[in-house]
Amino acid sequence: MTVIINKNDRIYYIVSGICRYYGITKEELGNRYRIPAKVKRKRITIKLLHDFADCRYGDIGMALGGKSGSGIWQSLDIINDDLDTDKELKKEYLAIKDYLKL
Repeated sequence: MTVIINKNDRIYYIVSGICRYYGITKEELGNRYRIPAKVKRKRITIKLLHDFADCRYGDIGMALGGKSGSGIWQSLDIINDDLDTDKELKKEYLAIKDYLKL
């Protein structure tokens, strides 16, 4: 497990790691897409930031291009439900978590 003390450093570590994993930019990650694959990436990022960076919803929203705290809460609720039912999503989430050494 990677230990990073500063919250902003944890946010940077997770966001930049996910961008490297998917081969995208931070701007692409933060864009307001409705394409399922891109929404999935953002929701996985939200879950990781919430669970491992000790971020409040507003902090996560700011890290992802200004998304509202209520939008973050809703996305987190959806990803948590989806991880319980979608085995492929759970596998991808665990692979990213392992890639980031979280």
